[in-house]
Amino acid sequence: MQSINLPFETIEDLVRDGTYKLAVIRDSSKYHFLRSSNDSTLKGLTKLLLRESILPLSFQDALSMACQHEKLALYDRETIIQANTVKINCQLGQITTGQSDTIAMIMSKNSPFNFLINYQ
Repeated sequence: MQSINLPFETIEDLVRDGTYKLAVIRDSSKYHFLRSSNDSTLKGLTKLLLRESILPLSFQDALSMACQHEKLALYDRETIIQANTVKINCQLGQITTGQSDTIAMIMSKNSPFNFLINYQ
């Protein structure tokens, strides 16, 4: 992946800049996270979101949009972005959000699938 220097270093800077639009995969966990957040910075990001009707439906669509529009930011997990950068031919910049994702799964004590989770 080729990278570029951005005019901002944080999400707060991106919101203050105000000249970028934001894309997130429609109906994804990140989309709903932004929409339901009470954090003032994330509410600021929500104001930058593209209209729902034109939000991408897949990550590949999101990458294509980011390559076609110079002032479009893509909001998703770093691991997903890094895993898909081999599929694009444009320069991308990156900022760190400081957010972490946690996944939890509740299973009954005698579930036949416990061995998958408890594998050592």
